[in-house]
Amino acid sequence: LASVSNLGAGHLIPTGIPSIREMWMEVSILDGSTVATTQSRPFVLELLDSAGKPAMPWDAVRIGKDTRIGPKKIGVKQFSFKLANATNVLVEAKRLERLVSEQAARYAGVPEAPAMPMAEAAAAAP
Repeated sequence: LASVSNLGAGHLIPTGIPSIREMWMEVSILDGSTVATTQSRPFVLELLDSAGKPAMPWDAVRIGKDTRIGPKKIGVKQFSFKLANATNVLVEAKRLERLVSEQAARYAGVPEAPAMPMAEAAAAAP
């Protein structure tokens, strides 16, 4: 399990226009200095079109999942990895943000915004 705390913002995070700003947790398993595998889990207010597919705000007709983190709350995400060799393993967790989502960038025909690490932690696996 990996968690993110919203201790400083008086609003849900990520904030901003849904489907535009992105925030996610990424956990990687490193074997020595090489990334063996990575998994990501989003924190999002999902907007859906009439077919139930992810939509931009102006095309949305309903709300799907809301996994944003409220003020003074903790968002927990579960990760599971199967490792063939569990020696010399490092677990690295990052909270990342993007000001313009890949979906919004494609829609607008602009380059996607880079992912920005906002917090990170690492620990050796037992």
